[in-house]
Amino acid sequence: MRRNGVHTYTAEGYFAREDKAATARSKRGRIIRAATSPLAKTDLDVATELQYRFSPTNEAQLDINAFIDARKLQFTRSDDGKHHASFEVAGFIFDQVGKNRGGISQTVNADLSETEYQRALTSGISYTASTQVPPGYYQVRLVVREVGTGKIGSVSRYFEVPDLSNKQLMMSSVMLYQVNSSGADKNPQQLPATRIISRQQELRYAVVVYNAKLEGAKPQAKSQLMISQNGNLLFKEPEQPVQTPGGAAGQFIKVGQLALAKVNPDATC
Repeated sequence: MRRNGVHTYTAEGYFAREDKAATARSKRGRIIRAATSPLAKTDLDVATELQYRFSPTNEAQLDINAFIDARKLQFTRSDDGKHHASFEVAGFIFDQVGKNRGGISQTVNADLSETEYQRALTSGISYTASTQVPPGYYQVRLVVREVGTGKIGSVSRYFEVPDLSNKQLMMSSVMLYQVNSSGADKNPQQLPATRIISRQQELRYAVVVYNAKLEGAKPQAKSQLMISQNGNLLFKEPEQPVQTPGGAAGQFIKVGQLALAKVNPDATC
Protein backbone atom coordinates (compact mmCIF):
# COMPACT_ATOMS: atom_id res chain seq x y z
CA MET A 1 0.00 0.00 0.00
CA ARG A 2 1.60 3.25 -1.12
CA ARG A 3 -0.09 5.37 1.52
CA ASN A 4 1.30 6.66 4.74
CA GLY A 5 -0.19 5.29 7.98
CA VAL A 6 -1.73 2.20 6.40
CA HIS A 7 -0.84 -1.33 7.50
CA THR A 8 -1.64 -4.61 5.71
CA TYR A 9 -2.26 -7.82 7.64
CA THR A 10 -2.17 -11.26 6.03
CA ALA A 11 -2.69 -14.82 7.26
CA GLU A 12 -0.01 -17.43 6.59
CA GLY A 13 -2.55 -20.27 6.48
CA TYR A 14 -5.82 -21.63 7.88
CA PHE A 15 -7.27 -24.75 9.45
CA ALA A 16 -10.14 -26.31 7.49
CA ARG A 17 -12.76 -28.26 9.37
CA GLU A 18 -13.61 -31.72 8.06
CA ASP A 19 -16.91 -31.90 6.22
CA LYS A 20 -18.12 -35.06 7.96
CA ALA A 21 -21.36 -35.16 5.98
CA ALA A 22 -19.47 -35.06 2.68
CA THR A 23 -17.07 -37.76 3.93
CA ALA A 24 -19.99 -39.99 4.88
CA ARG A 25 -21.62 -39.42 1.50
CA SER A 26 -18.35 -40.35 -0.20
CA LYS A 27 -18.11 -43.61 1.77
CA ARG A 28 -21.72 -44.52 0.99
CA GLY A 29 -21.14 -43.67 -2.65
CA ARG A 30 -18.14 -46.00 -2.90
CA ILE A 31 -20.11 -48.84 -1.30
CA ILE A 32 -23.12 -48.29 -3.60
CA ARG A 33 -20.89 -48.12 -6.69
CA ALA A 34 -19.20 -51.37 -5.67
CA ALA A 35 -22.59 -53.02 -5.11
CA THR A 36 -24.01 -51.97 -8.48
CA SER A 37 -20.87 -52.59 -10.53
CA PRO A 38 -20.88 -55.71 -12.75
CA LEU A 39 -17.25 -56.27 -11.76
CA ALA A 40 -16.26 -57.54 -8.33
CA LYS A 41 -13.95 -55.49 -6.13
CA THR A 42 -10.97 -57.53 -4.96
CA ASP A 43 -9.02 -55.28 -2.59
CA LEU A 44 -10.44 -57.61 0.08
CA ASP A 45 -11.22 -61.27 -0.51
CA VAL A 46 -14.87 -61.99 0.30
CA ALA A 47 -16.89 -65.16 -0.19
CA THR A 48 -20.49 -65.86 0.69
CA GLU A 49 -23.06 -68.64 0.77
CA LEU A 50 -26.82 -68.45 1.15
CA GLN A 51 -29.15 -70.63 3.21
CA TYR A 52 -32.91 -70.46 3.39
CA ARG A 53 -35.84 -72.09 5.09
CA PHE A 54 -39.52 -71.20 4.88
CA SER A 55 -41.78 -69.47 7.38
CA PRO A 56 -45.53 -70.17 7.74
CA THR A 57 -46.23 -66.98 5.74
CA ASN A 58 -44.59 -68.54 2.64
CA GLU A 59 -41.60 -66.24 2.98
CA ALA A 60 -38.03 -67.48 3.11
CA GLN A 61 -35.80 -66.82 6.09
CA LEU A 62 -32.55 -66.05 4.26
CA ASP A 63 -29.20 -66.38 6.05
CA ILE A 64 -26.29 -64.60 4.35
CA ASN A 65 -23.03 -66.18 5.52
CA ALA A 66 -19.95 -64.18 4.58
CA PHE A 67 -16.28 -65.09 4.82
CA ILE A 68 -13.58 -62.36 4.91
CA ASP A 69 -9.91 -63.21 4.37
CA ALA A 70 -8.20 -61.75 7.44
CA ARG A 71 -4.80 -61.70 5.73
CA LYS A 72 -5.87 -58.68 3.68
CA LEU A 73 -7.23 -56.73 6.65
CA GLN A 74 -5.07 -54.20 8.47
CA PHE A 75 -4.87 -55.13 12.16
CA THR A 76 -3.52 -52.95 14.95
CA ARG A 77 -2.29 -54.34 18.26
CA SER A 78 -3.20 -52.75 21.57
CA ASP A 79 -1.27 -52.74 24.82
CA ASP A 80 -3.31 -55.69 26.10
CA GLY A 81 -2.05 -57.83 23.21
CA LYS A 82 -5.32 -57.93 21.28
CA HIS A 83 -5.59 -57.43 17.54
CA HIS A 84 -8.15 -54.95 16.22
CA ALA A 85 -9.70 -54.51 12.78
CA SER A 86 -12.81 -52.65 11.72
CA PHE A 87 -14.85 -53.10 8.56
CA GLU A 88 -18.28 -52.21 7.23
CA VAL A 89 -20.60 -54.82 5.73
CA ALA A 90 -23.38 -53.76 3.36
CA GLY A 91 -25.71 -56.16 1.60
CA PHE A 92 -28.23 -55.40 -1.13
CA ILE A 93 -30.99 -57.72 -2.38
CA PHE A 94 -32.31 -57.12 -5.90
CA ASP A 95 -35.27 -58.89 -7.49
CA GLN A 96 -35.46 -60.11 -11.10
CA VAL A 97 -36.35 -56.65 -12.41
CA GLY A 98 -33.51 -54.94 -10.53
CA LYS A 99 -35.60 -53.46 -7.73
CA ASN A 100 -33.93 -53.20 -4.33
CA ARG A 101 -35.87 -55.46 -1.96
CA GLY A 102 -33.94 -54.70 1.24
CA GLY A 103 -30.52 -55.31 2.65
CA ILE A 104 -28.18 -55.15 5.63
CA SER A 105 -25.68 -52.62 6.95
CA GLN A 106 -23.36 -53.02 9.93
CA THR A 107 -19.92 -52.02 11.16
CA VAL A 108 -17.94 -54.93 12.61
CA ASN A 109 -15.17 -54.29 15.14
CA ALA A 110 -13.02 -57.40 15.46
CA ASP A 111 -11.21 -57.59 18.81
CA LEU A 112 -9.17 -60.80 18.75
CA SER A 113 -6.84 -62.47 21.19
CA GLU A 114 -3.56 -63.85 19.88
CA THR A 115 -5.08 -67.33 19.50
CA GLU A 116 -8.18 -65.94 17.74
CA TYR A 117 -5.99 -63.79 15.51
CA GLN A 118 -3.85 -66.72 14.38
CA ARG A 119 -7.00 -68.76 13.73
CA ALA A 120 -8.48 -65.87 11.70
CA LEU A 121 -5.35 -65.71 9.52
CA THR A 122 -5.88 -69.38 8.70
CA SER A 123 -9.65 -69.69 8.46
CA GLY A 124 -10.83 -66.08 7.98
CA ILE A 125 -13.47 -64.02 9.77
CA SER A 126 -17.11 -64.99 9.40
CA TYR A 127 -20.16 -62.76 9.39
CA THR A 128 -23.83 -63.79 9.26
CA ALA A 129 -26.95 -61.71 8.70
CA SER A 130 -30.58 -62.70 8.18
CA THR A 131 -33.54 -61.24 6.33
CA GLN A 132 -36.89 -62.36 4.89
CA VAL A 133 -37.95 -62.37 1.24
CA PRO A 134 -41.10 -63.61 -0.58
CA PRO A 135 -40.97 -66.20 -3.40
CA GLY A 136 -39.09 -65.04 -6.47
CA TYR A 137 -35.68 -64.72 -8.14
CA TYR A 138 -33.05 -62.58 -6.45
CA GLN A 139 -29.46 -61.45 -6.45
CA VAL A 140 -27.55 -60.71 -3.27
CA ARG A 141 -24.63 -58.31 -3.56
CA LEU A 142 -22.36 -58.02 -0.54
CA VAL A 143 -19.75 -55.30 -0.04
CA VAL A 144 -17.09 -55.21 2.68
CA ARG A 145 -15.15 -51.97 3.25
CA GLU A 146 -12.24 -51.68 5.67
CA VAL A 147 -12.68 -48.56 7.79
CA GLY A 148 -9.02 -47.57 8.13
CA THR A 149 -7.76 -48.12 4.59
CA GLY A 150 -10.97 -47.86 2.56
CA LYS A 151 -10.17 -51.15 0.77
CA ILE A 152 -13.27 -52.83 -0.65
CA GLY A 153 -14.22 -56.39 -1.53
CA SER A 154 -17.52 -57.41 -3.14
CA VAL A 155 -19.30 -60.60 -4.17
CA SER A 156 -22.69 -61.48 -5.68
CA ARG A 157 -24.90 -64.56 -5.62
CA TYR A 158 -28.13 -65.49 -7.42
CA PHE A 159 -30.82 -67.55 -5.74
CA GLU A 160 -34.45 -68.59 -6.12
CA VAL A 161 -37.09 -68.74 -3.40
CA PRO A 162 -39.70 -71.27 -4.57
CA ASP A 163 -43.40 -70.81 -3.87
CA LEU A 164 -44.75 -73.30 -1.33
CA SER A 165 -48.33 -72.63 -2.34
CA ASN A 166 -47.93 -74.66 -5.55
CA LYS A 167 -47.75 -77.83 -3.37
CA GLN A 168 -44.64 -79.18 -5.08
CA LEU A 169 -42.06 -81.15 -3.11
CA MET A 170 -39.37 -78.80 -1.82
CA MET A 171 -36.67 -78.63 0.82
CA SER A 172 -34.69 -76.06 2.71
CA SER A 173 -30.94 -75.61 2.60
CA VAL A 174 -28.87 -78.13 4.53
CA MET A 175 -28.10 -76.70 7.98
CA LEU A 176 -24.98 -77.85 9.80
CA TYR A 177 -24.34 -77.87 13.55
CA GLN A 178 -21.48 -78.82 15.85
CA VAL A 179 -22.32 -80.93 18.90
CA ASN A 180 -20.42 -82.71 21.65
CA SER A 181 -19.63 -86.33 20.91
CA SER A 182 -21.57 -87.26 24.05
CA GLY A 183 -24.72 -86.01 22.32
CA ALA A 184 -25.74 -84.05 25.41
CA ASP A 185 -26.12 -80.71 23.61
CA LYS A 186 -29.70 -79.48 23.89
CA ASN A 187 -28.99 -76.37 21.83
CA PRO A 188 -26.39 -77.29 19.17
CA GLN A 189 -24.41 -74.40 17.70
CA GLN A 190 -24.85 -73.78 14.00
CA LEU A 191 -21.57 -73.68 12.11
CA PRO A 192 -20.44 -70.20 11.03
CA ALA A 193 -19.60 -69.28 7.46
CA THR A 194 -16.07 -70.68 7.74
CA ARG A 195 -17.59 -74.19 8.22
CA ILE A 196 -14.69 -75.42 10.37
CA ILE A 197 -15.31 -78.02 13.06
CA SER A 198 -13.07 -79.93 15.46
CA ARG A 199 -12.63 -83.69 15.15
CA GLN A 200 -13.44 -83.86 18.87
CA GLN A 201 -16.99 -82.82 18.01
CA GLU A 202 -19.65 -84.37 15.80
CA LEU A 203 -21.40 -82.91 12.80
CA ARG A 204 -25.19 -82.74 12.89
CA TYR A 205 -27.12 -81.93 9.76
CA ALA A 206 -30.78 -81.04 9.31
CA VAL A 207 -33.05 -80.26 6.38
CA VAL A 208 -36.75 -79.36 6.26
CA VAL A 209 -38.94 -81.10 3.65
CA TYR A 210 -42.10 -79.32 2.46
CA ASN A 211 -45.23 -80.60 0.68
CA ALA A 212 -44.38 -84.29 0.94
CA LYS A 213 -47.27 -86.50 -0.19
CA LEU A 214 -48.99 -88.33 2.65
CA GLU A 215 -50.35 -91.84 2.83
CA GLY A 216 -51.96 -92.84 6.09
CA ALA A 217 -50.70 -89.59 7.65
CA LYS A 218 -47.12 -90.63 6.84
CA PRO A 219 -44.94 -88.79 4.30
CA GLN A 220 -43.97 -90.74 1.21
CA ALA A 221 -40.49 -89.23 1.00
CA LYS A 222 -37.02 -90.72 1.42
CA SER A 223 -33.62 -89.12 1.89
CA GLN A 224 -30.08 -90.23 1.13
CA LEU A 225 -26.88 -88.59 2.43
CA MET A 226 -23.79 -88.55 0.21
CA ILE A 227 -20.40 -87.01 1.02
CA SER A 228 -17.79 -86.37 -1.65
CA GLN A 229 -14.35 -84.81 -1.82
CA ASN A 230 -12.72 -83.58 -5.02
CA GLY A 231 -15.25 -85.53 -7.08
CA ASN A 232 -14.71 -88.78 -5.16
CA LEU A 233 -17.62 -90.32 -3.25
CA LEU A 234 -16.55 -90.88 0.38
CA PHE A 235 -19.79 -91.93 1.99
CA LYS A 236 -23.26 -92.95 0.83
CA GLU A 237 -25.94 -93.97 3.27
CA PRO A 238 -28.94 -96.16 2.34
CA GLU A 239 -32.19 -94.43 1.56
CA GLN A 240 -34.12 -93.58 4.72
CA PRO A 241 -37.73 -92.45 5.19
CA VAL A 242 -38.36 -88.86 6.26
CA GLN A 243 -40.72 -89.18 9.21
CA THR A 244 -40.07 -86.52 11.87
CA PRO A 245 -42.84 -83.87 11.82
CA GLY A 246 -41.76 -80.26 11.58
CA GLY A 247 -43.13 -77.27 13.41
CA ALA A 248 -45.91 -76.60 10.90
CA ALA A 249 -48.42 -78.67 8.95
CA GLY A 250 -46.94 -80.36 5.90
CA GLN A 251 -43.35 -80.00 7.12
CA PHE A 252 -41.00 -82.85 8.00
CA ILE A 253 -37.43 -82.79 9.24
CA LYS A 254 -34.52 -85.05 8.36
CA VAL A 255 -31.78 -85.00 11.02
CA GLY A 256 -28.56 -86.98 11.13
CA GLN A 257 -25.21 -86.92 12.88
CA LEU A 258 -21.69 -87.93 11.86
CA ALA A 259 -18.68 -88.74 14.05
CA LEU A 260 -15.49 -86.95 12.98
CA ALA A 261 -12.84 -88.60 15.16
CA LYS A 262 -11.46 -90.66 12.25
CA VAL A 263 -11.62 -87.90 9.64
CA ASN A 264 -8.23 -86.64 8.44
CA PRO A 265 -7.25 -83.12 9.61
CA ASP A 266 -7.86 -80.34 7.07
CA ALA A 267 -10.31 -82.53 5.15
CA THR A 268 -12.69 -80.54 2.93
CA CYS A 269 -15.92 -82.12 1.70
